[in-house]
Amino acid sequence: MDHSALETEFLIWVKLTCISFVHSKVVSFNNNS
Repeated sequence: MDHSALETEFLIWVKLTCISFVHSKVVSFNNNS
């Protein structure tokens, strides 16, 4: 098991999670205004 590859996948997963979270926040904010 390559540790660096696992770490890269984890960072990608974190980025995607943050992006989707922020996106949902922005969408709900736009719907309110």
